[in-house]
Amino acid sequence: MGSGALVGIVLDRRVNSLGCLLMALVGLLIWNPNWVGDIGFQLSFAATLGLIATVPAIQQRLDWLPPVLSGAIALPLSAYAWTLPLQMYWFHTFSPYSIFINLVSTPLVIGLSLGGVLSGLIAVFFPTLGSVIALPLYYPAQALLMLAEWINRQPLSSIATGELSLWQC
Repeated sequence: MGSGALVGIVLDRRVNSLGCLLMALVGLLIWNPNWVGDIGFQLSFAATLGLIATVPAIQQRLDWLPPVLSGAIALPLSAYAWTLPLQMYWFHTFSPYSIFINLVSTPLVIGLSLGGVLSGLIAVFFPTLGSVIALPLYYPAQALLMLAEWINRQPLSSIATGELSLWQC
């Protein structure tokens, strides 16, 4: 999907995000039809569809907030809303703290992602230097793990929903 969108941007054409997502979905399922039953595939597709369909509307309703903050709220809220039925179907639980934990952990995830990409790119050419650059990432990774463990110990961190049928999902 990202490749299709980038080609559209390079060619200075309007990008149809939903069409790109649909083409990516069909292409991936042609490549491996077994992915249709894979929970990771389903959650990724649902979250991406939710981002495309819902984020603009949520941000519009949060226009009184600074754009960075409204985006930080709209992204996890949208992804959570669209993946919640699948979470309840597959795992029979949901976490009411998901939006909060996403807001708090976003800076850590951004730093870890950028640092990981940078150290990986450098490690291709200079493995030792890439390792040295990756060393400070230990601390935000530990902070993220501690945050996840802390939220998991909170009361009602996971609420059982019982088994859902596919039509309910």
